[in-house]
Amino acid sequence: MQPPWMAAQPVDHPFEARREVEFGSPANFPDMPVVLVDQPLSSDRKLVVIGIDTDAGLSASSPNRFLARGSFVRQLQQAEDLLDDDREKQLRVLMLHHSRMHRDQLVCGIDKKSRTVLEQFIRRHRISVLLTGHVHVCDSEVETVHHKNSKWWLYESRCGTTTQRSSAPLGCPDMNLQPNSFLVHRIYEAADQSLNWYSEEFLRGPWAPFSSARIKRITILP
Repeated sequence: MQPPWMAAQPVDHPFEARREVEFGSPANFPDMPVVLVDQPLSSDRKLVVIGIDTDAGLSASSPNRFLARGSFVRQLQQAEDLLDDDREKQLRVLMLHHSRMHRDQLVCGIDKKSRTVLEQFIRRHRISVLLTGHVHVCDSEVETVHHKNSKWWLYESRCGTTTQRSSAPLGCPDMNLQPNSFLVHRIYEAADQSLNWYSEEFLRGPWAPFSSARIKRITILP
């Protein structure tokens, strides 16, 4: 497989979802896991976005809650019932709060059992994109996933936050604060009918408005 990253170029046939979805805290989705988007594409393909609550397995006194670690085995088990067997024709996106690429075993990570079940879920159900957050720093990661006789790209895109301080309070020592940031995702269908996922990051400096910092593109489905 060739590296998927390419410079952002104009494409022929932009795909614009006709269904708008507002995402918020898990409290807005009492019945999670839930299918957030079920959008037909061309050539009998479909975009499917599933959301899970990564705090669902935490008790009030859990050490994982104190250390901001995700626990969501049951959520993934329930999410399996929302997916059919047509893996090859679907662009499958899993939205979860905790970040898979954040591998800190102590704070803000994912507990061991949930991480194991997540890896199995990704492979068994051919998940191509993970949309995550939690640590307030934009980042991305792409890797090749192998399962039985298939392989595909897995892209994780982690959002930042627009509500943290841009500069240290008066009287505090200078600190290296992360900039406020957010992501805009777009899906484009090229002339050859490949589906391309674009992630555009917007950064805000201490005294500057948000501006586009970089665009990443990955071909999700050939």
